[in-house]
Amino acid sequence: MLTRIPEMILTATILMSLVAPHLAEVVCPQGTTELTGVGDLVCFALDLDAGKIDRDGAKEHCNSHFSNSQLVNVDTKTELALILEWAIKEGLPQDSQSGFWTDYYREINITVLPGVVNLREEQEMERKKRSNYQKTFGDRDHPDALWRNETQPGNALDERDEKCTAQSRPGMQPEYLGIDDYECNGKTLHYAVCQVPMR
Repeated sequence: MLTRIPEMILTATILMSLVAPHLAEVVCPQGTTELTGVGDLVCFALDLDAGKIDRDGAKEHCNSHFSNSQLVNVDTKTELALILEWAIKEGLPQDSQSGFWTDYYREINITVLPGVVNLREEQEMERKKRSNYQKTFGDRDHPDALWRNETQPGNALDERDEKCTAQSRPGMQPEYLGIDDYECNGKTLHYAVCQVPMR
């Protein structure tokens, strides 16, 4: 058995030389930042030059700058707070309602009929149903732990169909920590924070 030890060491050395190139360390793409305590093998980018934009514009912006990127889709308020703190340090303005878009989205439309001022009772219930909001990609989880407070979503009961979500009011924390629902292309626009996988 002892005579086979050099042979075994040689075999292990050869195997390691074949495997090692595939074990290269993954890193954040250029222009992105890894945030300790946020997600797994993801990085983040904030481009203030893009300005405040609607949700589709934010998604397109992220996709055009970083492959396989998406809007922020973390699972906890602790992670959301770390992203917000980083974004403020990066220059995210704190003087308005505008924050940054998140990936959670309601696919179904819940709109008022022409000439009707408010929603019907069953429509109100659908707007308030948290399970209607899911991630655009991945495991399609619901953002139960991320809502700002018990009034979210569905506090708008008029013609505004707030299907999209954002972390808003960066200058009013921690009171406003958590996502709110917004019209995807309404009067309140937000910035794009891109969540980018490491490579």
